[in-house]
Amino acid sequence: MNFLGVIGYLIQSSGLEELLSEASILLPGTAKKAMVGKPFYRCVRAHLIVLEALSGLHWNSFESYCISSCTGSSVFDDIAGIIASATDGRLIQVELSTHLNSLTSPIAEFDNSINTYPTSKLWLQYIRMVLIMLQCLLADRCGNWDLHLKAIRMMPPFMASTGHNKYAIYLTMYLQDMERVPEQLREQLLQGHITVERSVGSDNAVSPDHALESSLNLEAKQKGGIKGLTLNGTAVAK
Repeated sequence: MNFLGVIGYLIQSSGLEELLSEASILLPGTAKKAMVGKPFYRCVRAHLIVLEALSGLHWNSFESYCISSCTGSSVFDDIAGIIASATDGRLIQVELSTHLNSLTSPIAEFDNSINTYPTSKLWLQYIRMVLIMLQCLLADRCGNWDLHLKAIRMMPPFMASTGHNKYAIYLTMYLQDMERVPEQLREQLLQGHITVERSVGSDNAVSPDHALESSLNLEAKQKGGIKGLTLNGTAVAK
């Protein structure tokens, strides 16, 4: 996914590469490759670990902010009470969702208050980019067409800011084309016919491009495939 390279480009020289290496999340060579988005699965795993750590720090700071400003402190008390008295897993999920939704505005206010600091602004932007990447992956795994388009719509500005101008242009054109698809095709897309499932199960699909790169293209690039074929005069003559 090219967007992983965009994340790495914007976060380079932040110390993330050294952090991934020193924390033994990735080997030094792999950590360097992760800044350009490769290898795919290791890169995604590394960003997930960093996102979890940053989200925890962000939440702790937000909680302190709410307590000091008396904003949303009652919501924290309600959440703690729900967890303490929980007996039904599904019931607690519904109740927590209601209370957590009420924190949307306070969190936005908190983010705006710290967005004036360069370091905070950098890591908030990193969190946002990783969440966009995860939305795109989730859409592929589940075949969720609307979520796929939502994630793609948020990518062009980041593509353009990192010099991936062609990606920014063609993603915009892609979105425009998808708005004009025939109704019959749109119904198929909404049913999840946008991904490829290579094994039995649920929520394990991948994008067609990913499936192609990890199957036919991968085999063609190995020994005996098309790699170096044009350098063989006899093969070209055939």
